[in-house]
Amino acid sequence: MPMLNVLNGGRHADNNVDFQEFMIAPVGASSFAEALRAASETFHSLKGLLNRKGYETSVGDEGGFAPRLRSAEEAMELLYLAVQNAGYKPGADVAINLDPAASELYKDGAYVFHKSGGEKKTSAEMIDFWADWTKKCGEFVRESQIPS
Repeated sequence: MPMLNVLNGGRHADNNVDFQEFMIAPVGASSFAEALRAASETFHSLKGLLNRKGYETSVGDEGGFAPRLRSAEEAMELLYLAVQNAGYKPGADVAINLDPAASELYKDGAYVFHKSGGEKKTSAEMIDFWADWTKKCGEFVRESQIPS
């Protein structure tokens, strides 16, 4: 199963996204060839979305796009929309995976979002943050719509 790094932030990109890697995995494909096709179509769908929104499509250190987005949440919304626009169902056909590199955010007992404004979160607040994100992502999948 290929897993492709499609949006970069953190130390892998010179942008304002704190989380390091946003990836896609074509989990619904029945063969490697189909998986690679779905991943490629989703990648190009994402590039088109970024272009239409006026974002740069230069790439970060590991090959994912590295635009200056409004937030990491916008990155997730763009990925869901890219999957849908490529003709796939988020979560069922193409999953979205994260490697936020949270250890890179941790300093002096708190998680610090340096690139997006300096907000600090305790470990308990990070747990709540991830729980909220999981809930929102589930809602995106169930509704098959991304907020504009």
